Amino acid sequence: MVEVTREERVGHLIESFYRATAETFSLDYGKASTVTFRNKKQAKELATIVLDALKKLGFNLEYNERTLAKVAEIRAKIEDCCESGEFEDQVSAMEDLDLLTRSLILDFAQNSFQFGCRV
Repeated sequence: MVEVTREERVGHLIESFYRATAETFSLDYGKASTVTFRNKKQAKELATIVLDALKKLGFNLEYNERTLAKVAEIRAKIEDCCESGEFEDQVSAMEDLDLLTRSLILDFAQNSFQFGCRV
């Protein structure tokens, strides 16, 4: 997370100066992320930021308040399922799907929208 940028000798001591190694950091501390997704206003703001970024990447997206509310609701449900571990068990039990498809479902749930949660 940090790296030494320079060191200076001061008497018998060496002072080290550090800087961050990344532009941004994402901090997740347990169930706090679930609270974020249940806070509708904050969840909508996060969804807007992500969808705007996807538009900048060239995705043709149209969304409104209703869409943002639905995205926030879905993310809260995914977070609840993954928090309990129940979701992974349910996906693994889907015998009508091949292993690759089950893996894609879990990958989507765990990585969709990148809101900084374990989901």
